[in-house]
Amino acid sequence: MLPDSAATQKTLIFDPIPRVDGIEPSADPLFQLRAATYLLSGRRRRQAP
Repeated sequence: MLPDSAATQKTLIFDPIPRVDGIEPSADPLFQLRAATYLLSGRRRRQAP
């Protein structure tokens, strides 16, 4: 465990879509929905005390 684990967790956001040049995401529409959901979750986590 990191000494600043709680602070580190507030900055991390999982992104299911590969954001690398040359790698294209699947055509599965759930990837976009999941990416948006994880982004909202990360924003809420950062605002939590």
